[in-house]
Amino acid sequence: MSFLSFFGNALLGLGPILAVAVLHVGRKSFLILVTLFSTVWYLLALLLVGALLRGGTPLPATPSAYAGSVVFAVVVQECFRCVHLHSRT
Repeated sequence: MSFLSFFGNALLGLGPILAVAVLHVGRKSFLILVTLFSTVWYLLALLLVGALLRGGTPLPATPSAYAGSVVFAVVVQECFRCVHLHSRT
């Protein structure tokens, strides 16, 4: 039963994403390349954020420290996005 429940949960969670990929992105090959490039760019931003947060001193276990790290991560990712968008125009 765990095999069936794995596929049921996987299809339930990934179903909308697969539908968008098949119906919209799959028809145009350049959209597949743009999607892959955007994914790699987003992962590079996450890697940079992780390296910057890991390189500093450990954060205290307070909610404000965690909120500050989340805000910092969002700012770095938005900077990546803006640099990516403005480098092509």
